[in-house]
Amino acid sequence: MKRFIAMLTFYTRVPMPKNMVLDTIDFEKSLGYVPVVGLLIGAFMYLMGWLFTGLDSSISAVLLVFVYLFVTGGLHIDGLADTLDAFGSNRPRERMLEIMKDSHVGSFGVLAIVMLLLSQSVLLSVVPLGSLLLFPLVGRNAALLVASTNEYARPSGLGSIFVNAARKSHFLWGSALYLLVTVLLFGTGWSALMLLAAYLICMLKIYWLLNSMSRKLGGVTGDLIGFAIEVSQVVFLLLVYVAGTICL
Repeated sequence: MKRFIAMLTFYTRVPMPKNMVLDTIDFEKSLGYVPVVGLLIGAFMYLMGWLFTGLDSSISAVLLVFVYLFVTGGLHIDGLADTLDAFGSNRPRERMLEIMKDSHVGSFGVLAIVMLLLSQSVLLSVVPLGSLLLFPLVGRNAALLVASTNEYARPSGLGSIFVNAARKSHFLWGSALYLLVTVLLFGTGWSALMLLAAYLICMLKIYWLLNSMSRKLGGVTGDLIGFAIEVSQVVFLLLVYVAGTICL
């Protein structure tokens, strides 16, 4: 239970109990709960989406973005901004790592945040309600995929614990959970196939993109993992929308 709470507090605004103490081993063994936390975030998003059903779709989408930011604390948006600032600078590896550690947000980071929130607002207004349940799980699985297939770019750091502990089995478990939830809720018809195809394409694109970025940086960082989470969620929602349009 302690390890589940550790991941819940790491990925959401749920506070950690004051009397709970975690060490590195506890954190490392908590990674199996990452997909579960993603699914719980998705369940809350689904519930809120259902409650907003009577509203105009654009208003509902904006409210859902606010809900997501509130639940997650916007934790990974900082990683998105830092990553775009670093790679947008077109500087050598060492300077890019310095930019990522800088607490200031540059012009590329600001543009990235604006585009992210705009994309989420538009896509959440046009995708099926069931997508709300799945997209946070997709994001956390993307984090496990990136962490388990790359080395850490720095000698040490907070993200190093996650990257060093992540295993491909964690990603496979998260993918199995995605498959299970999809089949249970949508059966084996076109809707389920559409969602499975969107997931596979999304993971392939994130794997290719982050491996390319990792080669330039000499590994990944916590910021790149946050980048992978946010980008994968937008890509997934876009793919779901495109697949739905084609199937109509």
